[in-house]
Amino acid sequence: ATKDKLQPSTIDHQPSTINRMISIGRSTIIHKRANYFIPSISALIRRRQGHCRRQKNNFSVSSSASSGAGGNILHHEFIIDGKVAQSGHHNYNHHDGRQTVIFLHGLLGSGKNLRSPAKRLTQQYPHLKALMLDLRGHGQSPAVDVDQSQKHTIQNCVLDIIETTKTLNLTGFDQSPIGVIGHSFGGRCALQYTHTLQVLNDTSPCPSPSPSPSPSPSLGSTSIIAPPKCTWLLDTVPGKAHESVSNVIRALTKVDLSSIRSKSDLVKVLTTEQNIDKSIANWMTTNLRKTSSGDGDQFEFMFDLDTAIDILDDFPKQNFMKMVEDCTSFSDTTSTGTCKMYLVMAGRNNAWTDDIVSNLQDIDQLGLVSLPKAGHWVHVDDLDGLMDAMDECFMDLHQ
Repeated sequence: ATKDKLQPSTIDHQPSTINRMISIGRSTIIHKRANYFIPSISALIRRRQGHCRRQKNNFSVSSSASSGAGGNILHHEFIIDGKVAQSGHHNYNHHDGRQTVIFLHGLLGSGKNLRSPAKRLTQQYPHLKALMLDLRGHGQSPAVDVDQSQKHTIQNCVLDIIETTKTLNLTGFDQSPIGVIGHSFGGRCALQYTHTLQVLNDTSPCPSPSPSPSPSPSLGSTSIIAPPKCTWLLDTVPGKAHESVSNVIRALTKVDLSSIRSKSDLVKVLTTEQNIDKSIANWMTTNLRKTSSGDGDQFEFMFDLDTAIDILDDFPKQNFMKMVEDCTSFSDTTSTGTCKMYLVMAGRNNAWTDDIVSNLQDIDQLGLVSLPKAGHWVHVDDLDGLMDAMDECFMDLHQ
C-alpha cells in the first residue's frame, strides 16, 4: 500500500447536511459515485454585467507580499505520465510543453500524500505534469526561522509556493501553473495562492480608491505568475480547525521521542497514553524518520510542530468566504479569463454544518461537489469519484 492509503480520517462521523443539499439555480449532475453541485458551463464562463462585486481595495495580501519580500524554496518533485520523475530523468527547469498543476498537502502531511490523484491526473491527461510540494516545516522542506512577532501564517506559506514556482521558471502566461489542488490545509493555501496572484495580476476596470498592493506587469513578463485557471479545495472547511486536529497536535507535543525506539512504540504511546485512535496513530508512524545523528534507533517527526501550531492558529484568521467570493468573481482583460473554483465536501465529515453549506451555496460561481461515502481524506476514500469530478474541469482546459 502506498503511504497515502495509510491515512485515516480524523474527522469521519455521521453523514452531514451536504448529502441533503438542494441545488438552487445550478445545474445538478448525479453520478454513480459523486453528487455534483456545479454551475453550468455557461455560468462558469460568463462575466458579470453592470457591476463588480469585487473591489480592488477589498483584496488584501500580507505586507511582505506587497513589499516584494520573497518566500522560501520548497522541496518538490514532479509527476509525469503517472510516474515520479527521478533526478536526471526530467529537467525541472525545462519547458517541456506540459502544463503544470500544483498539489498541496494537508497539515502534518507531505507532498507524497497526494501522489495517487496526481498520478491518475497525469496519466489521463499527458499534457499535464504535477508539481508536488512539501509546505514549510513539512516533509523535506525545513522549518523556517521566524521572529517571534512574525508567526508562520498561511500567507507566508503562499509566498514560499510563489518563490518556488518562480525558481522553477514556471512564470509568464505560457508557463504559469494552470491549476492548483489542495487538501484541507493545502486547500487554504490553494485558495490564498489564487487570491494573491489575482491581486498581483489584477487588470480589471473596477474602481480602486486605494493604490494597488503591487505593480501589475503584463502576464507576458517572465517574472510574473498568472493566476491558475482552476482551483480545487479538497474537504477544506472554513473557520477554525476541527477539534480532532487540535487533539492530535496536542498529543504529539506530549510524546517523548527519545523513548521511541520503533514505530510500534509510537502507536502504543499515542493510543494508551494520549487516547488517539489507532488508525490515526498508525498514520503518524508514516511521519517518523530516523535521525541523521546515527544514535541507533532514534526517531524524529517529518514535520515541525511549532510551525504546525502557528499555522493552526492562523486558520480562523483567514477570510475564507470573502476570498472565495473574490476569486470566483474575478475576471480580467487578459486571456487568463475567469477563475473556476471547486470545493469538494466529504459526506462523512460533520464539520460541514448547515450554515457553512448555505453560505457556500450563495456564492454563484463556486462549484460544490459532494462525495457522500468519503471521509476527510477524499483522495483515499473515493479516488474514483474525485477524479470523475475533476474530469470535466481539466477536459475543458485541454486545448
